Amino acid sequence: MTLSAPNCATSEYTATVNIGNMGDANVDRHQQHPWHHRRRVGLGAYPSNPNPLGTPGELHVGTQQQSALQRPLGPVVVLDPDNVCHPATTFPVSNTFPITNVPFCVSDPGSSLGTDVFVQSVDLIISHTWNDDMDIQLINPNGTIVNLVFDRFGQGDNLGDPALCPGGLFTLADGGTALNNTTTSNVVGTFNPEQPLTTLHDASNPNGLWTLRVTDDTGGDDGGVRFVRVNLTACPDPVAANNSAAVNNCGTGEFTFDVNVTNDGPSTVDISTDVHGVIHSGVNNGAYAVPATTWGTPVTVTVTSTTVPACTTTLAPLTSRCNDKVCHAANTFPVSNTFPITNVPFCVSDPGTALGTDAFVQQRGPDHQPHLER
Repeated sequence: MTLSAPNCATSEYTATVNIGNMGDANVDRHQQHPWHHRRRVGLGAYPSNPNPLGTPGELHVGTQQQSALQRPLGPVVVLDPDNVCHPATTFPVSNTFPITNVPFCVSDPGSSLGTDVFVQSVDLIISHTWNDDMDIQLINPNGTIVNLVFDRFGQGDNLGDPALCPGGLFTLADGGTALNNTTTSNVVGTFNPEQPLTTLHDASNPNGLWTLRVTDDTGGDDGGVRFVRVNLTACPDPVAANNSAAVNNCGTGEFTFDVNVTNDGPSTVDISTDVHGVIHSGVNNGAYAVPATTWGTPVTVTVTSTTVPACTTTLAPLTSRCNDKVCHAANTFPVSNTFPITNVPFCVSDPGTALGTDAFVQQRGPDHQPHLER
């Protein structure tokens, strides 16, 4: 007996009985409610009536002459497997059957991938005793494939933490942390996929049957798909960060810094601040300078999609000032052998113009700070 993939349009599934040997008589095939009874069938494949997703069905096959010798098939059931924690045996991953397909339905108000709906991220938990055996792909209903993870995280066990499902997720999102080959177990966090998720933005309808495909390319270790979820959004927020510490200009009493855009969303972005207004328009990924700002003035940067203005990322405020004669927290200028050299830049203003000629450094002033004297 074979089971169909979920029918996303009707939320149903079917089961097909394959009769290869009838013995010495015609065969009756009987399906437990809500399926039906079919009499006097011969060799061949016989599909059931549709059954609602998640509703078990049981089939019996027997001869007309000896109806008491019916053979039960099942019970069987097909679920919509996304956003559900599964045991390792539901969708096993093993080199014995090297390709595991996990079909699941997606429903969204959008109708065109990359136009009015976007793939924001993919959440996974896959248990496996050797992570870099696995090649993981995602296929949209139109058949477009994106490579998510190929042979990563060495000899570690598990992408995501099965013990924490539905928490402990291994998430793929454009702009995430780079994938690596370091042996790591229970890998949790947000990582940049092998190929951009925007590969799936082919203007096709997102509603329908998606497939997670896991290929185990080496024998000896196995596991199972425990959780899968595709997160769609009508608004893919840009990914950006304050790229550098503020740089002070002692001559003007101002500071500058850069903003680094690592994911510009569906097209380009505008960069603005609450102090300067729009400072860069229609730009792509890259580092962009924020204009000079007076010391002590907090600057909040906003990065906005030019095509979908509701898609906006706002960064934490950044400010700077001259660092001398100020009590700092211990973590402002940490001193540690991890980073053995700590530089503390600060500004000095004095009428003198030549150290050792018309201005001199005292050992220490009465306020315990270095002083200049003439």
